[in-house]
Amino acid sequence: IFITACAALIAGIANIVMIFEVKEQKRAVSSPALKLIDKNCEAVYKDNYWEWGGNKSHGIPIELINFGAGPAFNVSINWFVEMKELLETIKQFDQKMEGMLQIGNTFHNTKLQNNKKFHAIPAYDKQDINRLLIPWYYVSAFEKFIEIEVFNSENEITFELSAFPRLLADISYEDINKN
Repeated sequence: IFITACAALIAGIANIVMIFEVKEQKRAVSSPALKLIDKNCEAVYKDNYWEWGGNKSHGIPIELINFGAGPAFNVSINWFVEMKELLETIKQFDQKMEGMLQIGNTFHNTKLQNNKKFHAIPAYDKQDINRLLIPWYYVSAFEKFIEIEVFNSENEITFELSAFPRLLADISYEDINKN
């Protein structure tokens, strides 16, 4: 009887381990894997205006692709940049306008530009590309940075792009299991 009880206990422990293993496999098979795909973008300055990537649209498009096996739901992208550092880089002071930023002659609502939402992004499909735009205030600040460092500089045209603050993206989503 003791041997039968020990065998039953070992079988029970093995079943519990298998249950956790199957649950982990199910999660791995149905989980999304989101990635922002960057690309080079050509900028042309003519007639006191910047053209990005051959178009005059406000923003530089990048792609958000789901390389995972399952769909991503309630996708939220929040852009972050150290605003004080950004303003110092373009030699501009904060105008103390909550959520608004003036760069040159343009005004930008940073709160609206910092958030983007998608209801669902299916697993990778070449036909289904989710585009987002880099916030226009960040692009405008970069244009201003180039104007200060290159066009208004009396020195040789050498500057460090690393001096310009980085833009970070925080991506949150849920998988089919609400994880």
